[in-house]
Amino acid sequence: MEEKLHTAPGYCCKTVKYTRNEQRLPWLTDVQYVTVQDQVAKVAPVSDPMVTIGRAFTRHMWDCGLLDDYFPVNFVDLPIAFNCVLNLSFESSHHYYDVCVSFKFVERYPDKKHHIGVTEKEITEFLLQRLVEGNSHHSSVEAKLRYLYKLQQVTCSMNGLDLVVG
Repeated sequence: MEEKLHTAPGYCCKTVKYTRNEQRLPWLTDVQYVTVQDQVAKVAPVSDPMVTIGRAFTRHMWDCGLLDDYFPVNFVDLPIAFNCVLNLSFESSHHYYDVCVSFKFVERYPDKKHHIGVTEKEITEFLLQRLVEGNSHHSSVEAKLRYLYKLQQVTCSMNGLDLVVG
């Protein structure tokens, strides 16, 4: 596994690259059932690994609890307090699949002073750990993150194609 961390004020990006010899990702399985407008539908298995990875990845973001507080609203115009970008690269049959997911957070209480804090690096590590390892235990970073910030927007793409998240 190869990792790189890029930070700037209000922005943190972590890039992780996996090869076939790395640990198996617990969430990368065939997704055969999806929910569409509260109706569960069976999806025919696909032969394209890009579709399989895309379905599994977006489903996993909901299953692991990262999007519990997420209600996509496009008309809310609040300044973004923090933007976290995670870049993941997968190899399957000598093909590379690059997944880029961006989490944009706004302050939950912008007019209130807080005595607690969480760093951008801590948030990025938490999001990566939850996404990659599927670790669903509640951490102090998650508690602080959910108290201080609200998830405003999630965008996800694979090899440049947008994946539907919400």
